[in-house]
Amino acid sequence: MSSQSLIGPVFLNEMVISKRYFRLLQNDFLPQLTANGLPLQKQRLMLDGVMPHTVNVILDFSNTVFGLRFVSDRCSARHNYGNFQPLQSPALNLCDFSLWAVLKEKLFPRKPSNEYEVRGMLFELCRGTEEDLCHRLFTNICRRFHQVTRRNGGYIEQVLTQKHLRRSMIKIFEGCSG
Repeated sequence: MSSQSLIGPVFLNEMVISKRYFRLLQNDFLPQLTANGLPLQKQRLMLDGVMPHTVNVILDFSNTVFGLRFVSDRCSARHNYGNFQPLQSPALNLCDFSLWAVLKEKLFPRKPSNEYEVRGMLFELCRGTEEDLCHRLFTNICRRFHQVTRRNGGYIEQVLTQKHLRRSMIKIFEGCSG
């Protein structure tokens, strides 16, 4: 996801292992970035801490393509930079924290009857996601990033009360078209 558009979705029919993840980055993700007109030299990549995302070949590839613009919990160990590693915090995962909630609200009322219908509808919904929504999600994630930074990389979920979270989510999704 960028502040202008969504990249994907990409579905994997097999277990995610580092070799498949590497192919996905090379053959799906990067071409979609350039196809969407997103200049590679301005993009950032956040890898979570699962093993297929943190093996050396992925870290080396990410470092080559994104330089200092990628985040992984193994950046500092592999490439001697990066100390801030709040990757396990769902507060910083845009797709898990925010985007999936929007997509589910639009997907499930359609009552897909099988996996293929779900996939087709997700493709349609992702392609129809407005730039304004992407921008609002990114604005919100920047605020969350600063909160996590103030907590020295710690979780912020216990800081966000339900009321604050609800108010924040309403603000983010105001004006989203159905």
